Amino acid sequence: MTRLRSGAKILLAAGLFLCFAMSALSQNRTPPPPSQNQAPPPEPKVAPISAGGKWLEFDSRDPMTNVRRARFELDGDNPLWDSDRNPKINIGCENGNYLRADFIPNVRVRPDKPGFWGQPQVAVRVRTDTKIDNHGWNWNGTFLAMDKDTVRRLLGANLFKIELPGPGSPNNIATFSPAGVNLNQIESACHLKPKI
Repeated sequence: MTRLRSGAKILLAAGLFLCFAMSALSQNRTPPPPSQNQAPPPEPKVAPISAGGKWLEFDSRDPMTNVRRARFELDGDNPLWDSDRNPKINIGCENGNYLRADFIPNVRVRPDKPGFWGQPQVAVRVRTDTKIDNHGWNWNGTFLAMDKDTVRRLLGANLFKIELPGPGSPNNIATFSPAGVNLNQIESACHLKPKI
């Protein structure tokens, strides 16, 4: 009988200990993450300002670091094959320095060669006024990363064309009218000068 009582006391003590432990754990538990279906908070809208000609400038500041970001956007004059949207060129700058430039074709593009490190590239032909060059631009699935020299030529040009491998001329040639850009705005935001 004593064994039964001591066994019951041990079980009772273990049960009470378990209840206290569970209570303490539930109080320290972090709240569950927000639902996957919950929409993220909307990003603040940035109103564009004219940067001369057909160029637009979008400025913003990082709310945490206060870093100034500027993006210059130039819409193409014509859509490429199978698209109802014109291509664009974006030049991105941060704290007064050039970061990158992207050519967004708004069509499906198939990389046709590997880059030096094996990254997918697309061979393009670029016309800046009367000068024609061939380039291999890295493809990330949405845009082609332009080289800085081509960007500087773009800023000093009246006519700019990019020919992509595709269904055939003229449907694979994106035409841009970069003339009229405010070079002082570009210099101030990106520390970038045209190459003529």
